[in-house]
Amino acid sequence: MKQNSGLVTVITGKQGEGKSTLLKRIIDYLTSNGLKPGGILTDGIWKDGRRDLIHARNISSQKEILFCQREDKTGWASVGNFYVNPAANEFALEALKTKDCEVFIIDEIGKFELEEKGWYDAVTYLLKKENKPLILVIRDVFVGEISSKFSFTPEKMIIIENDKEKPVEEILPLSISALIKR
Repeated sequence: MKQNSGLVTVITGKQGEGKSTLLKRIIDYLTSNGLKPGGILTDGIWKDGRRDLIHARNISSQKEILFCQREDKTGWASVGNFYVNPAANEFALEALKTKDCEVFIIDEIGKFELEEKGWYDAVTYLLKKENKPLILVIRDVFVGEISSKFSFTPEKMIIIENDKEKPVEEILPLSISALIKR
């Protein structure tokens, strides 16, 4: 299987530690430096100290979909404490087929993808079909299993605990920095 594993950057940390917040800073930085990021950005809605709903946004089009929720939903696959919207996979694949995208992003992959649900098809598509930088947000407890399941070794690991306060230009991998400098 063709892999673009040399172009994968992983943003990792604990739940609620700021992975998506840092990712938003990276997206703003890429955009302000003339690059076109594409893919999926998620926003969780918290209730009683835990994530209750997760919305996914297509970075290019800004369209949104309810990705998953804690409340049981007929016809939605159950993964852990969540029910995953069956339309989410198609939504993600559409977001990732943006032709003018220069950097792909998926926020976040983990338990769903290990069970071949959620963004599984999207990650598989990117690793097989695209030869562009890919940023994956992965909770620290899943990094080993995810990299093994999808057979990639990251070009760069951005560890929230160490890197979240650093300027974006200092934490980007060489593959993305080279695109900005061109």
